[in-house]
Amino acid sequence: MYEKKLLIVSIFIVITIGILSKNKLLKKNEVWSIQLEKISAKVVGDASYTLPNVYNTILSDYSVYFKKPGDKVIFTFQMVNNGTSYAKLMDIIKSIPKCSEKSLCNNIKYNIMSEDGTKIEKDMVLFPNSKKNIKIVIEYPNNISSNKSMMIDNLDIDFLFSKLS
Repeated sequence: MYEKKLLIVSIFIVITIGILSKNKLLKKNEVWSIQLEKISAKVVGDASYTLPNVYNTILSDYSVYFKKPGDKVIFTFQMVNNGTSYAKLMDIIKSIPKCSEKSLCNNIKYNIMSEDGTKIEKDMVLFPNSKKNIKIVIEYPNNISSNKSMMIDNLDIDFLFSKLS
């Protein structure tokens, strides 16, 4: 009787170790690869720009220059999940823009949206091996009575993702 119980316990231990090892191997083989790719820009009016530097999910060191109200720059890029895990957008951290014309800075429109124009929200999920087209629109609205030109920088953005359990 004792030998039978010992055999059952031994089999249980072997199965448990096998399952735990398999789970560890699966986790070791998970790939986490979220990045921003294919950055480009389009100008409306007489605006100009510098393209952002990209580091994984961070856009940094770029600026726009507006000559007059109505000018706009539209940056487009892809959020890419080349990994094997679902990725959840936890936060979007935007730096506070710095404008050469400080009195006009609060009037600038600065929006992050998907290709279809819907606002990008926290909790958005990127599936494994998928892409999402994103655009950032920075605009000097027509309803401003000033005709002053303006440089805007400190437009850094960090898209914070986490693995979805």
